[in-house]
Amino acid sequence: GWQWASGNLLPSSDPNEISFGLDSDSGDVIRPPAICSGVLDDVRQVDAFKLLLQKAKKYHLRLYSQELGYQLDSRIRILGPDGSEAARNDDRASKKYDSGMDFTAKVDGEHTVRIEDVADSASVLHAYSLTIAEAKPGVSLTLATDRFSMKPSANLEIPVLISRVDGFADPLQISVA
Repeated sequence: GWQWASGNLLPSSDPNEISFGLDSDSGDVIRPPAICSGVLDDVRQVDAFKLLLQKAKKYHLRLYSQELGYQLDSRIRILGPDGSEAARNDDRASKKYDSGMDFTAKVDGEHTVRIEDVADSASVLHAYSLTIAEAKPGVSLTLATDRFSMKPSANLEIPVLISRVDGFADPLQISVA
């Protein structure tokens, strides 16, 4: 099931940085799926969460701040078990300042997810929630409209947009009873 995590003040090797998050030395390692939340209220603050990831598995990371009405212009960085940067993302899409990415772990082990503010600003309004989940094949169905008109005893054709995600390839049959 899902886990929820917030962090603690951590020692940092960089005197210009305040590190806040979960410390693996005390057993604070997250196993997805999880939601990590925090507030960057000091310009030097970087939040860090330790994740236990499996090699060759794909994970979805989605950070929500501005979409929820807060002010964080986020960047997500993923560090591999050796401390080197494995991935980074600033904006999920054009004019969308919340970060997000799909990440496939190259090795088993503890990875660090770092949350930073791109604009080097901070306040109590720089709050966020980060969701981390393993990618699972699925399907999304979308209707063009939420209302349809039909004559009694007549057939009705309803256009449906089908979006297959994360490798979903099974055949589909849609019916309405």
